[in-house]
Amino acid sequence: KALIGAALLNFFPDRPSRMFSMLVAQEGLCLHPTEVRPLVEGFKGNSLHTDYFWLGDRKYLAASVHENVYCVRCVNTSNPNGEGAIIVRLPAFIVVAVYEGSICAASKAMAAVDQLMEALS
Repeated sequence: KALIGAALLNFFPDRPSRMFSMLVAQEGLCLHPTEVRPLVEGFKGNSLHTDYFWLGDRKYLAASVHENVYCVRCVNTSNPNGEGAIIVRLPAFIVVAVYEGSICAASKAMAAVDQLMEALS
């Protein structure tokens, strides 16, 4: 199992986030619109790659950025194997895919995200 959960968020950088529903779909996660707002605002303010941000009750920091793909690590997890997420910014959406583990798990998560991206395009 590559992912423990995924979410699809609306992203309209030129509109206030209160004007539209932020969460389009999610599976395996239990996020609320107020919990994803910092992530969306991080993209709008172009600070996601430099600042810590919260997603639900987890605090993340970008470990690497490749164009519109952000590989982030959870810094407050109690999981001894670690946790991370792959976040992809598309023109109208943000895809969030959360995984447990380290390097091997991140590689599997990236492959799962690639398949998800193919399905969305």
